[in-house]
Amino acid sequence: RVKAAMPELFQLVYLGDVGLDIKTFDTLDGAKEKMNSLEDVYGELGGIIFHDGRQVAERLELKYMQKSDFQDYLHRATQPPAPKPEPSEDALRTAVKDALLDRVWSLTRLAPEMGKLKKEYEARQEKEPEVVYGRPSEALTELAHLYPHLVRLGGCVKPQ
Repeated sequence: RVKAAMPELFQLVYLGDVGLDIKTFDTLDGAKEKMNSLEDVYGELGGIIFHDGRQVAERLELKYMQKSDFQDYLHRATQPPAPKPEPSEDALRTAVKDALLDRVWSLTRLAPEMGKLKKEYEARQEKEPEVVYGRPSEALTELAHLYPHLVRLGGCVKPQ
């Protein structure tokens, strides 16, 4: 829709299968070609070509829609989006708190299995971390993240 706001281009606002739509063309001939190829949609068809906000051509066979609907659609389509409101301090605080609680609950749930895995890898007394291939469990993934000196994830397939 950024191109639709460029006044040097030609905008065809037309009735498509899902309602009004807009296409942008470099030339008037390209826009007219598309406009003339439009087919009947629910007993209506057509479009209007605009250049620099002004109507330059039209082909309309309307039953329910009005010609002004096409101009209104172009106007709405070329407006910049409304700025998103900044989150409040409370919303930010809540988001951080929720993320931290989720992480703590996840680690608490995995702690027994991670403890067993940690003891198992420490007992091996390897100088280098063991590289594990394949799909690791959630506990092994966390262990590799927290104790990279014990175990490292090597990917899905063992290299040849």
